[in-house]
Amino acid sequence: MSDKRVRSSREKKFGGKNKRAKTRPVKDVFLIVTEGTTEKHYFEMACFRDKSVKVEARRGVHPHPPALLKTADDWLATLKREGDLRSGDQAWVVLDEDDATDQQLQSVFEWAAERKDRGVGFSVPQFEYWLLLHFADVKGASSQKEVLDSLMQHWPAYTKTAHPNFTVEDVRQAIVRARGKVSEQPDSLDDFSEHIGRHTASTTVHLLAERILTSLYGA
Repeated sequence: MSDKRVRSSREKKFGGKNKRAKTRPVKDVFLIVTEGTTEKHYFEMACFRDKSVKVEARRGVHPHPPALLKTADDWLATLKREGDLRSGDQAWVVLDEDDATDQQLQSVFEWAAERKDRGVGFSVPQFEYWLLLHFADVKGASSQKEVLDSLMQHWPAYTKTAHPNFTVEDVRQAIVRARGKVSEQPDSLDDFSEHIGRHTASTTVHLLAERILTSLYGA
């Protein structure tokens, strides 16, 4: 019997053509919901791009924490429904302290604590502090104005719509500087406030950046 007739017989027996398991060409996936444009552009940098690792950033439908969580949950639900979500795919929410209430911020930490493949990139007072750490180890800054003034000294042309273009080494240096204050993901907002503090600039974005670089380039 010819191969063609064998295939036809199998198709009739099993009710159609043979189906192959859905495969992906990437080994790791990072799904990042951001509060603003600056954060989204940051995670679209060339140093985070490789065909073996998918880093995708998406702005929330609104910058407030509940809207960011809705964006994340809707995104994950869609991927799961389409068969594009795999165990181990990471989902992160990146946000600032801004004008959010403690209850709203706590809801993001609780969302992340539900699963080990979730995380929070939380910055006080804003994401620009994380950008600043790519240039220098700044201590003592607390207000948004102080952080922005310091950043502008190193990056005079910076705006909220700027496209960062840091190198891998720049990111590694920022991670080292951030780790001096935050070594692991806080379990809650209270944990962050107690062990890190919200009276001076700090961030947990480096924990996400470190995972991405490890996935791309190794430890």
